[in-house]
Amino acid sequence: EAIVFLIKACMDAGDRRYTQVENRKGGWQGEREFRLIKKYAKAEDTLCFEFVPNDSDKSKIEFTPGQYLTIRCPGISSPRHYTITSAPGSKTLQCTTRLMPKGIVSKYMHTTLDIGDCCLVAPPSGSFSVTRGNSKIVLISAGIGVTCMAAFLRSIPKRRIKSVYHVDKTPQRHAFAEEFDESGLDCTFYYTYPDTPNYLRPNLRKVVESLIAKAGSKAEYYICGPEDFMKSMRQRLEEQHVNPKRVFTQHYQ
Repeated sequence: EAIVFLIKACMDAGDRRYTQVENRKGGWQGEREFRLIKKYAKAEDTLCFEFVPNDSDKSKIEFTPGQYLTIRCPGISSPRHYTITSAPGSKTLQCTTRLMPKGIVSKYMHTTLDIGDCCLVAPPSGSFSVTRGNSKIVLISAGIGVTCMAAFLRSIPKRRIKSVYHVDKTPQRHAFAEEFDESGLDCTFYYTYPDTPNYLRPNLRKVVESLIAKAGSKAEYYICGPEDFMKSMRQRLEEQHVNPKRVFTQHYQ
């Protein structure tokens, strides 16, 4: 009986989430056909894709910044998740992807998907979002994890963002760098390939100490990047007495 109760509770929770998604402005259930209208370079091996619904409903689409799209490309059975990098309330949805050496979907999107082509897209999903209120926040990312931070940058009052930290291989691979540079925020960028500007293998302990000195241990810390990077940053923050409940990481399912 206990197992049956838990299963029903999970199903009810799932039903509520689907209803909430559908009832949002521009929302839908299941997969919906979207058409690619823009495709352009954002950084080395990184492209932006902008989609519009391929039906008569042209409503503005609401979602929570930090959520992702689930995209199924033609002829590929397995979908992939990509953070939404457009602002909520637009009639289009944008995602920004990096070409992965073994990524079937990213390779298709980068090399085959063309303007006018269609994909199946599930509604915006995910719980990695900034809390409401006026808490100070710090944005920490590595690699293509910067997409989440770009989504936050475009939607959160800048007065809340006390520091931005990003690690990438080279400046050429750093997506949204110009947007962060022009934001007026306190930004620190590290590039890990030798012979590149700002080349440095960051000492994460010292990085965390610097971030806490700027924002305080009661700030909220948002982290997105490779699993090992997120795990290490979380560990360093907790070692410096940041409450684990104030550390948020993005994990795609």
